[in-house]
Amino acid sequence: GATSVIMVSQAFHVPRAVWICDRIGLDAQGAYPPQWLTKWTFLGHAREVPADAKAMIDVWRGRAPGAGA
Repeated sequence: GATSVIMVSQAFHVPRAVWICDRIGLDAQGAYPPQWLTKWTFLGHAREVPADAKAMIDVWRGRAPGAGA
């Protein structure tokens, strides 16, 4: 029954999470802590490219992002 949310995650993940919330009708804001630059940070940013594409396809198909992944 929520109509608005605050998404808290890593900086590279927040834009996709907020976008998905917007597409399903939730008013969303994002927040994240300062980043530590490590190899995992760079891998996270790289992983977001295909994850963003998959999320867009899921939303356009009317499927919940991440469902049955």
